[in-house]
Amino acid sequence: MANKRFRKRKVQMKKANRDMRMINVKLLGGARRAIGKDRLEIERQDVKLHEIVEILRSMSSNSNIFDSGNLLIVVNGVESSMLGGLDATVKDGDVISIVPVVHGGCGSWLD
Repeated sequence: MANKRFRKRKVQMKKANRDMRMINVKLLGGARRAIGKDRLEIERQDVKLHEIVEILRSMSSNSNIFDSGNLLIVVNGVESSMLGGLDATVKDGDVISIVPVVHGGCGSWLD
């Protein structure tokens, strides 16, 4: 009897998981440090990348890290500029990787 209840609960959990809408966000480098986590799950569906960047900016200890001009954003292994840039729509199950681009000066090696 207990085994039957366990199976029924397992089926119910699978159905609940299917109904949940999640977008997975991987944070690398400075983004990870600014948020304090290396991954986030955003419970939204059909959201634009610029909205995700704003969510991250609001959570960040350093909002400058999430300046959209200094981010490399990859959706399911494809660089976001190939998908429409920050206007690209991400869906349930998509995996987004965000890496702040580090800019530096030329240094003294040109002198």
